[in-house]
Amino acid sequence: ANSWFRGDRPSQLVRADIFDAIDKSLAKLGTDYIDLYQIHWPERDIPWGGNPTRVGAVSPRADSVGAPADETPIAETLGVFDELVKAGKIRHFGLSNESSWGVMRFLAEADKGIGPRVASIQNAYNLVNRTFEVNLAEVCEREQVSLLPYSPLAQGYLTGKYDHGARPQGSRSQLFNRGQRYETPGAAEAQLEYNELARSFGLEPALFANAYVSS
Repeated sequence: ANSWFRGDRPSQLVRADIFDAIDKSLAKLGTDYIDLYQIHWPERDIPWGGNPTRVGAVSPRADSVGAPADETPIAETLGVFDELVKAGKIRHFGLSNESSWGVMRFLAEADKGIGPRVASIQNAYNLVNRTFEVNLAEVCEREQVSLLPYSPLAQGYLTGKYDHGARPQGSRSQLFNRGQRYETPGAAEAQLEYNELARSFGLEPALFANAYVSS
């Protein structure tokens, strides 16, 4: 099971769990409302890293209409965010690690009046991970959904510190060994070319990579 919200138990994108998480966040932040609240992961099977990956919770949901039994319907989740906006607890809501299908489903339900439109999406985007451009870019441009890119430095691989197979002591890759998505065939060569291109213009690779994402 995926722990959707910080805590000691599995949770889902349902009213009780979302309200509990929001109220805890408001208390910790010491504020009356949150400007932008984003769903970190979809609650369904999605292609991730080239394979259909289970990222949702696994509690039985026999009442889920139009979805597998253990998925919370998107309309139900959106309705909860409608309550949160009307209650003044949040101003806007967004998505993260979402697909074009997921974004369009949320927007379709919003157009029915079930809840607010998606304001933002936070997906990985950088010089060596440009999957956002395949179809999400068009969706977001036409539907006015803002991209808040994460991992603009590709987990440090676009800083140059891992060039030529280096693994500096104390670096993220050396400590956690979680950079496999940037260690696929051809990835090291592409990263090195970008980093060397930056240096050829007298720029730090990190500045070069960040400038691309913000352009």
